[in-house]
Amino acid sequence: MLSRESRNENPEVQESNKWVKKLQQESWELELLVSGFSIVLLIKLTNWLQILLENVQFNLNLSINSSTALLFFLMFLVLASYALIINLIIHLVFRGFWVGIVGLGSVAPNTEFSKLKYSKFFTKKLEKKVSKLDELVVIVDKISSLIFTFAFLIIFFLISIGLFLVGIIVLDGFLSYFVDLTSGVLSKTLKFTTLIAVALYFLSGIIYLLDFLTLGFFKKYKWLSKIYYPIYKVFSWITLSFLYRTLYYNLISKFSKRKIGLILIPYLLIIIFVPLTNFSHHIYYPKDSENFSIYHNYYSDLRDKEDHIEKVDIPSYLVEGNLLPVFLKYNPDDNELIKKMNPDFIPAINQGINSKVKLWFGKRGLYIKATKFEDANGESLKCIASIYQIYLNDSLIISPKYYYKTSVNKGDKGIFTVLDILKLPYGENKLIVQKARFKKDSLIFVDHAFVPFWKE
Repeated sequence: MLSRESRNENPEVQESNKWVKKLQQESWELELLVSGFSIVLLIKLTNWLQILLENVQFNLNLSINSSTALLFFLMFLVLASYALIINLIIHLVFRGFWVGIVGLGSVAPNTEFSKLKYSKFFTKKLEKKVSKLDELVVIVDKISSLIFTFAFLIIFFLISIGLFLVGIIVLDGFLSYFVDLTSGVLSKTLKFTTLIAVALYFLSGIIYLLDFLTLGFFKKYKWLSKIYYPIYKVFSWITLSFLYRTLYYNLISKFSKRKIGLILIPYLLIIIFVPLTNFSHHIYYPKDSENFSIYHNYYSDLRDKEDHIEKVDIPSYLVEGNLLPVFLKYNPDDNELIKKMNPDFIPAINQGINSKVKLWFGKRGLYIKATKFEDANGESLKCIASIYQIYLNDSLIISPKYYYKTSVNKGDKGIFTVLDILKLPYGENKLIVQKARFKKDSLIFVDHAFVPFWKE
């Protein structure tokens, strides 16, 4: 067996070490290239992720665990993208400053304080406090490289938090599936088991997070580290932290843990909580003022073409003629409400994945048949309509005639009708949409959208 010294004398190893050292010395060029390209690509990626996030919010049933899990993961992915863009911009600033120092050093390597003709007192102070260019080059180079590494460490960390939250939703959904298949004492037992399992998962995740933020508190003590190790192994895979483990341990082993903690914890708090805050002087302009506002999303001519219809759509707040087209958005989150109001109707389409072909095995082998999704009687149209009531001013519209309709811009699905407004007065009028809700066992209708318009 070769000794350590003989292995180090291996020409291939020596050549490899030289290559690594050379690569480290010239890494600033790679950093600049990666940062520049990454910022451009990340801005485009972030815009695409926001569109995808919006589509998930408007088109998937968020009462289903899988949809909620996808939503949470995308939210943290968007947050991670913004964090990475900010870090890379800061890195470019520092690396650009470093290039400037190097360039200045090639022209004027030394600072000549004597030529400034300051007092001896001030000259001595400056000579002590002002770094030499060579020293400053090394300091800024280290800071730039650390920022570059820190940027990717943060994005992986935020993705890990997203995966942790997704894990809670998936675990709860998986166990709840079996709860729904049972009844009586067994159902209650499984519900209690689900609650305990989710609580243990959440508590273990918090312990894992605290260990990360405290730079390894639970790994320092022998008995505590043995208890913590199973948690560490499980959550390393759940959060994919093994992908950035080398960066993390290298960082905390080379630099002061206290300084890293003072930077890491406030930084993460800013990244997570700043998006949840806002700054405003409009103290007399409340956020929830729909009944007293012209909400742009309710009008086709005011809504941005990139925006989804949220609840209701009419052409404009200024209405010519005696007819008012009204579109009511079909939200997949209402599926359970519609099902509860129409228990005897079974939709032709399954919630989730539907195949255009049907496969089954018979006596003579495999059979393939095209699947038809038909609803000839339009019963599902009546089911969607059953959760809404429409008022013009104070008058309830009795049994309006509805049709299926898909919006042109974003493909929002809903039901459509045209109301006769011949008898409405000139000037301001109100379209009020109410939506069904079950309060205990009683069915009630509550205000869903308030849409003012003016008849010309």
